[in-house]
Amino acid sequence: MVQHVMPTIPWIIFGFIEPTALVYACFVAFKDPHEYLRALGPTPHAYKPDDASVAAILSLGNVFLLIAVAQFLCCHVSNESRIARSYVFLLVLADYGHIWATYKGIGYDLFMNPLAWNDTTAGNIGASAVLNVIRIAYLLGLFGKDNENVGKKDVLKKVK
Repeated sequence: MVQHVMPTIPWIIFGFIEPTALVYACFVAFKDPHEYLRALGPTPHAYKPDDASVAAILSLGNVFLLIAVAQFLCCHVSNESRIARSYVFLLVLADYGHIWATYKGIGYDLFMNPLAWNDTTAGNIGASAVLNVIRIAYLLGLFGKDNENVGKKDVLKKVK
């Protein structure tokens, strides 16, 4: 019996790969917030983060962890297609905000020059854009229908 609401490909991407990447991003931000913050800007070696900026990066790392856990729970605990689809739709919107924030931080010239991106910029723009396309494809049903009967058998047993 199928144990997840989403079709298999988005379930693997959103339920395993992306949460793992978010936990890794959290670890990187927590490990060296100064370096993480420098990597966000167009001139990393010239930037000297202050205490408030470091606090913001540590908060961002915490948000990465929160999103990873929420996404994992949405994909592995929820048996409601509506919840999964609503969460993915919110992530579509968040992807645009994430890409816009990166654009504001690095400027037009670097944004339009992917060959000059560092790993952080590539993740913030490239990975967000790819995940956004996959999210939209999922919402459009391009991976197949959601598994609407997840948990239905258990619900019937509890009612009897």
